[in-house]
Amino acid sequence: MSHLSPVHASDEFAVRGNRAVLTRRNHNKRSVRLIRAELGDTTWTVIGRRRLRVPGRVVMSCGQGRDGALWLRAGSTWLPIEA
Repeated sequence: MSHLSPVHASDEFAVRGNRAVLTRRNHNKRSVRLIRAELGDTTWTVIGRRRLRVPGRVVMSCGQGRDGALWLRAGSTWLPIEA
């Protein structure tokens, strides 16, 4: 089964149960847009948005999802963001 993304052109995501965390990078800047979503019966609904300041510049291929957490690389730091 597939579901449309709640965010246009998201860069990374991680899912745990019916919750997800997605990002949109601000390339070569020290922030990302962090979007939280929840899956209903058939569609994702955005339940929160915020700009997240990070300790280094965000680069290409900067996120990896594992066990419901998104690990975001900013500079030389990996930040865990729970779904």
